[in-house]
Amino acid sequence: MSSRKALTKDEKLLLALESSDIDEGVNPVPAAASVGISEKTCKTMINQLAQVNFVKKLSSGNVRITQNGKNLCNQLKNMV
Repeated sequence: MSSRKALTKDEKLLLALESSDIDEGVNPVPAAASVGISEKTCKTMINQLAQVNFVKKLSSGNVRITQNGKNLCNQLKNMV
């Protein structure tokens, strides 16, 4: 029996953001689209991820993954 955990949409979004993270931040909408998440849902998820300190919103509309977000991504990669 497999012990793999299915990823939630917000976990998939965070991993997609991490894979394209650069110092200036990344536009979350294309990253969300790459994992099948609509723009409206993406904006809601980004707000939630920012509230729990996994991403930081930048003035340009881009987001940057925080250290907490990077730690979560590493945990998720080890689980999957």
